[in-house]
Amino acid sequence: MLPKSLLQKIESLLTRLWLNQSEQKIYMTGLFSGSLTIQQLAEKSWIKRVTAHSIVSALMEMGLFQETMRGKKRLVHPSPPEAIEHLLEKKQFELDQLSSQYNSTLNIFSKIQNLSENFPKVRMLQWTEWITTTLLEQAKDKHDVYVLNDAHSLNNLVEEKTLHRSYTKRTSLGIKTRMVFPEWFTDFWHLSWDDDVNIHIKTLAPELITTWWVEIRWNKVALHCRKEWFVTSTIMENKETAALIMCMFNALRHQAVDYQGSFVLV
Repeated sequence: MLPKSLLQKIESLLTRLWLNQSEQKIYMTGLFSGSLTIQQLAEKSWIKRVTAHSIVSALMEMGLFQETMRGKKRLVHPSPPEAIEHLLEKKQFELDQLSSQYNSTLNIFSKIQNLSENFPKVRMLQWTEWITTTLLEQAKDKHDVYVLNDAHSLNNLVEEKTLHRSYTKRTSLGIKTRMVFPEWFTDFWHLSWDDDVNIHIKTLAPELITTWWVEIRWNKVALHCRKEWFVTSTIMENKETAALIMCMFNALRHQAVDYQGSFVLV
């Protein structure tokens, strides 16, 4: 019997040649035993005869086993050691072919991945979950925020202190906030004139603003819908979608005028 260290080297090589444990058992049994029938090889390897038969067929296809006839008996045995070298050459050829095929299709993989990334990621939120989610993400994303809102959503759904903290936090991170409200809006409750915040408000004809609250941030669009006391939010993450909504927002903002009301912190 060979020393354990040498057996481990052989097993390591066979593993790297993609032989599984059963195939290695059959190969090593044949290596030590010489020519055997399939039945004898199965018994010595402690493997079922049907399984041993399929394994021997696979090893013969790889060139690692051969068969001979002794009278009417079919005997099988491992091929000479040079067969492993031939198998290595065959594997190397297959790898070269695979590498060439991969290089020719790499661009296709990239296009498929880019295509999948263009599908909008959509999240649905309800109740007050949208408040904490969007306000936290505004600070985390560190991108300018653009809001089209009917004003009621801010005044009736979000606490003044919560909004105030959000505005000051954004300003400290260098984030600009640009908002458009209906022209009847005169009192912005959440800030005082003395607050150092980077926020700019414009007003627009009320018929151009619905009860939807639209919020745009670089690659995200958040749509908040208020139906009496119930709020649902849809957040879509997609640069192209955000860019499209941003174009619409800019068109409306171009028609808007600077806010002339007062800031009152309550």
